[in-house]
Amino acid sequence: MHTVVSESFQSGKPINPTRPIHSQVYDYCGAERGTKIHMSELRLSNDSSFSLRGLKQSLPWKFQILPDFQIVVNGDVMEPRSIKSAICFDVDYQGTNCGEVTGRIYLTNQRTPNVGMHIYVNNMEIGDAQMHLNRVTDKANLQSRIIGEINAPALSGAIVIDKSGFKETHAGVSELYDFLRGKALEVRRYMESQSSLQKIKKVEKSLIRVADQTRVCLQATGVSHFNNKKVFCLDRLEIENLQQSLIMELLS
Repeated sequence: MHTVVSESFQSGKPINPTRPIHSQVYDYCGAERGTKIHMSELRLSNDSSFSLRGLKQSLPWKFQILPDFQIVVNGDVMEPRSIKSAICFDVDYQGTNCGEVTGRIYLTNQRTPNVGMHIYVNNMEIGDAQMHLNRVTDKANLQSRIIGEINAPALSGAIVIDKSGFKETHAGVSELYDFLRGKALEVRRYMESQSSLQKIKKVEKSLIRVADQTRVCLQATGVSHFNNKKVFCLDRLEIENLQQSLIMELLS
């Protein structure tokens, strides 16, 4: 079966939720399957805080753009969201109450827009992504760099009526948050290990620079021989300068 739903909305006229939706249902023998949403002749006021460009940018985050789920706005096909310069952590969990949970969690290289834990049920985002992220981690440096794409289809019965979030008392929701806290901790530990590694490499480079500076300083210092051994003479001021140089290198 193939169903077509067509609705027209006019500027300045409120939408009547009790008005019946016009639809056509007919047999369809084609191989194509899925859902397509077309919005045409869409115009938004220039002085509106919600622009057409903003709508196009937000739709790929509010819905999962898949081969069998497409959205077209004024002739422009919405592309799947793209996350670049990030480390990906796979999510694959079978919960007792929350069911199958799949997806990915990205740790970006720097602060990035659209951060948050985006939770989808049947291709639609439920609740506020930033609020979900705040529930699973309170680390500010993590909250500014994590993008989660989480699929939890079994939680359809846990959605509040206006789709603004989940029912807090639902056992599956509590289980999902507990699982995501564990994943966030895994991401945090990875980030901290990478930070420590970068600090070690930074110290190594700093020591090399200081060694080079020391070599130059020694070459400019008088050299004497004592019992056939070279003796380098550094005065107190030169030693203090080298110490200060090392400190500055390590703090830079």
